[in-house]
Amino acid sequence: MGVSKYGIKVSTSDQYDVLHRHALYLIIRMVCYDDGLGAGKSLLALKTTDASNEEYSLWVYQCHSL
Repeated sequence: MGVSKYGIKVSTSDQYDVLHRHALYLIIRMVCYDDGLGAGKSLLALKTTDASNEEYSLWVYQCHSL
């Protein structure tokens, strides 16, 4: 996962394939938290909208590190 001034890019662990892109201006809220299971994994939750602001989507990603 990479963050830039344009948005967030979600890729495979080897960073070879891009799985999804989130444009920065479409991200409404982003929350990062620990999974609470002691495995040291973090969860990143995103609330996004579409370009017409009519629908919302929730995305949850498990991260190895932040």
